[in-house]
Amino acid sequence: MKVSLVQMNSQGDKAANLAAAAALIEQAVAQEQPDLVVLPEYYAFLGDTPAEMQEQAESFPDGESYQLMSGLAKKLKVAIHAGSVAEKDGNAFYNTTVVFGPDGAELARYRKIHLFDVEITGGTVYRESDTVSRGEEV
Repeated sequence: MKVSLVQMNSQGDKAANLAAAAALIEQAVAQEQPDLVVLPEYYAFLGDTPAEMQEQAESFPDGESYQLMSGLAKKLKVAIHAGSVAEKDGNAFYNTTVVFGPDGAELARYRKIHLFDVEITGGTVYRESDTVSRGEEV
């Protein structure tokens, strides 16, 4: 199996991030002919605050990122592991990844279970679990 990894610097502009991700996927497929393309965590949007992340969260399968990646997988006939996206489900928010087959169908979905909580010497604290719900299934 040939795998292409996409690295990108996602920012607070979702439309620009999605356009960049799509262009990088198309470039990888054209140059490398992979079986699978893998995107990074929060490729679609990386805001500065939890409120920004929640504002950009999507419902699946109707969300913009979901539809784009499903369509690209089908168009390019390649499997895509669509990094992760802030998913909204009711009042809960998840860090969710979806894998699409070469026909664009969802093959797997995973909500991150082990959230990133860290306290760095000097007082810096980041607790993903303060604003993101844990997934329950492996």
